[in-house]
Amino acid sequence: MTQYLIEALNVSVNYVIKRGLLGKPLYSIKALDNVTLRIMRGESLGIVGESGSGKSTLARCLAGIIKPNSGRILYKGRDIYSLKGEDYIEYRRSVQMVFQNPHTSLNPIMKIRSILKDVLRASGKWSKGGEERLIELMKAVGLREDILDRYPIELSGGQAQRVAIARTLATEPKVLILDEPTSALDVSVQAQILELLRELK
Repeated sequence: MTQYLIEALNVSVNYVIKRGLLGKPLYSIKALDNVTLRIMRGESLGIVGESGSGKSTLARCLAGIIKPNSGRILYKGRDIYSLKGEDYIEYRRSVQMVFQNPHTSLNPIMKIRSILKDVLRASGKWSKGGEERLIELMKAVGLREDILDRYPIELSGGQAQRVAIARTLATEPKVLILDEPTSALDVSVQAQILELLRELK
């Protein structure tokens, strides 16, 4: 029997736009309507649609950021909302997401070194050789070591997105979800990021 790495089964999401006096929803927009997809290890899947069609919502559902109003998200055949303890920790480590705007996804008051170090510690991957791992992550995304001692605001859009990708790679994920990772970047930088992602695959 085929086991998919991650699945969305009949997923629907509604966003409440207006509520009544007692908090009862009066008006909502359906962002996803009965969406199903299945992804196996080693597969790549691109989702195309116009702005507002639900692409980001689906990405956030798969990453466990948004809980669907109906339907299920499965990781290795198990509903992510039934996972507990080490199983839940494995899911959080294994499914990572890169957002559209890198500057809003990086803590502005922390240096890059601290941002990456926190991720490694939280995922149980920090050790005595942790500093070497930080340098490896920088090299993996084509950045110099000195970037580690800068703040996100000191980076260009392309550099910040490379750091965001390095942050996701720090947990050694099995699923990497990319929510239009080049849309906030200049055209010249978009090609560089896409080439980086192709190489990482």
